[in-house]
Amino acid sequence: MREAAILHDITKKFGLDAHVRILEDHGVPVGKLKFAEEKLLHAKSGAALAKAVFGVSDAVAESIKWHTTGRAGMSTLEKVLYLADYIEATRDFPGVDDLRRLSNEDINKAMIMGLELTVSDVQARGIAPDKATLDALSDLKASL
Repeated sequence: MREAAILHDITKKFGLDAHVRILEDHGVPVGKLKFAEEKLLHAKSGAALAKAVFGVSDAVAESIKWHTTGRAGMSTLEKVLYLADYIEATRDFPGVDDLRRLSNEDINKAMIMGLELTVSDVQARGIAPDKATLDALSDLKASL
């Protein structure tokens, strides 16, 4: 978990061209990713760089890869990193205190709440939610 926590934002400050170059250099198909929000691209490029440069395990790389969108079938490590990033101390948004409390009570319910907050936020900004986020939400709701 420490590796994932330390490395999850390794490429966060990089621009679009750097994200695309890292992904291409490490054999990650870019395709539609080029047109995604840069905020989401840092997870994919960060995972590729963490694996190639620091030799992290597949589990750690996957948790980094999905820490901004979630995905269907998330591992516990993936959920923990997603939530930890979402509710870290500098975050301040309506519902964050409730999400922090729920994160200590039920990780799956907290994931649902976090994903729902994300979907609402991006839709309010006129952006279509990432398919992986919608898949994660659907998957978690079906599992309860």
